[in-house]
This record gives sequence, structure tokens and C-alpha cells, in this order.
Amino acid sequence: MWQRPVFATYAHLATGDFDAAAAMVAKLREHGPVGRYIDTLADRLDGLLAGATHSPDRARDLLARAAKEFAAMGMPLFASQARLEWAELTPDDPASADAVTSSLEVFQRAGAVPWVDRCRRIGRTLGLRVATTRRAGDLSNRETQVVHLVADGLSNGQIAGRLFLSERTVETHLRNVYLRLGINSRVALARWAAENL
Repeated sequence: MWQRPVFATYAHLATGDFDAAAAMVAKLREHGPVGRYIDTLADRLDGLLAGATHSPDRARDLLARAAKEFAAMGMPLFASQARLEWAELTPDDPASADAVTSSLEVFQRAGAVPWVDRCRRIGRTLGLRVATTRRAGDLSNRETQVVHLVADGLSNGQIAGRLFLSERTVETHLRNVYLRLGINSRVALARWAAENL
């Protein structure tokens, strides 16, 4: 009953239909008294809406409150998402760097690759040196994902679609993997993956 307004709000925010997003947040707030989680979701979505409609102070307050509430409920992934969204709106606040760093750790542990990528992107805009996590020898997490999908028999285009990358980016990852591992074919790479991943 309350999930529909949540996803509808994200869709309306993505398309720039802020009036419809506001209506969905209001609908979600009707369910807020039912539980703290729903009310906190409404705060986060309202914060994103405020950020999109040029109300930065309101957005920062709502996102900070949502992050705090999610953390208090034992929901570190949601707390980190709200914290990162807050950091995005407060690049001049010294706490933004800590928010990006702590969120990155949570996203990496959870395997939330799109959020890891977003964290790194925001970290770079803040001037942070965000280290990449390495595993499977010298392969990055993203390269490891590409190798797994090659081993599963997917084409570069299919891999790009699955990981929300361009084909050119997939080709770059594969070129780097081939160089690092001293492998020169997909068959050899699939064999290497079977033995090492």
C-alpha cells in the first residue's frame, strides 16, 4: 500500500514532475503514523524533492534526519544512501567527506555497485582520493563482475546492459583484464575465471 507512492516519487523526481512527486510524498505521509520507517522514507523523499526544487536548507535538514533515523532503526544501507544524498547537497560542509567515506564502506560491504560508483563520483567532486577495493588478484570489483559475466557467456553488449555501462567501458575493462592477467582470449578468460573466482 505504501510502496507504490515510494517508487512513484522516485519516478516523478527522475522525470522532473515535481508536483506529482510532492503529491506522492503527501500520500506517503498519510501512512507515516503507521510506522517510523514509512515516516523516515517520506523524510528522505521529501528531502530529495526539496533538493530538486531549490530548497537546499530544507533538503539538507530532511536528509540528515532521515539518515539519523535509518541508522537508529538499524538500517545502515538506507542511512548511508540518505547520508550520501546529504553530502551531495553540502559539498562545503567538512562532514561531507566523512559521510562519503563511511557510506562507501557500507556500499562496498553490501555489494551495492551503483551506490559505490556514485560515492566515488561525489568523492572526486569533493577532492577526495577514494581508493578502489581490489580482489581476485589485481582485478577491481567492476573488472571482476565483467569477468564473471564473460565466463557466463554474455557478449559485451549484454554485459553493458546488465551492469548499466557502455560497451566501450566494458571493452576497456576487458582490455585491462587481459593485460593484467596476460590472457588474450575470452575462452582463456572464462577458463581463468572458473579456476580463480
